[in-house]
Amino acid sequence: MKISKSSIRILGLDPGSHITGVGVVDVQGSQLIHQHHQVIRAPKATLEKRLIYLFEALKDLSHSYQPDVVVVERVFLGKNVDSAFKLGHARGVALMALYQGGGQIFEISAREVKKILTGSGSASKEQVRQMVGQWLKIDFQDKEMDVSDALSLAISGSFEYEKRLRLKQLEGEL
Repeated sequence: MKISKSSIRILGLDPGSHITGVGVVDVQGSQLIHQHHQVIRAPKATLEKRLIYLFEALKDLSHSYQPDVVVVERVFLGKNVDSAFKLGHARGVALMALYQGGGQIFEISAREVKKILTGSGSASKEQVRQMVGQWLKIDFQDKEMDVSDALSLAISGSFEYEKRLRLKQLEGEL
């Protein structure tokens, strides 16, 4: 899909080595249109097998949805080093799978996402989830926060994309 000023597809990604949240949103003019969301659950297996599973699942999703932009949460340093390394591996595999689809990749911090969606960088996950439901007119039946996190990244990515597009216009690049 060619990027135009009025229509883009954004895939939000909340990666993990066990559970990965995915959300796809189309931006048409000033409208956000929910296209897809899912949780990818890696099988109970070695880290290497889980990463291969994640890579293949995201490669298939990228092929199916062909996002113009992929938005992933910027890494923060956690207390558990082992978990941080596993998350880093999962992010790397996920980004490689989606990068092959040709879309631009943005990173946004959790605090920025919260600020964009709720007006407060210290909002709770539940508040963000509520705003995602309002923006996209969907009711979350499942209890997986990974889905609403992924969709919140996609929504935030639409604002980041617009900001970058305007900067390029101001700099005379478009």
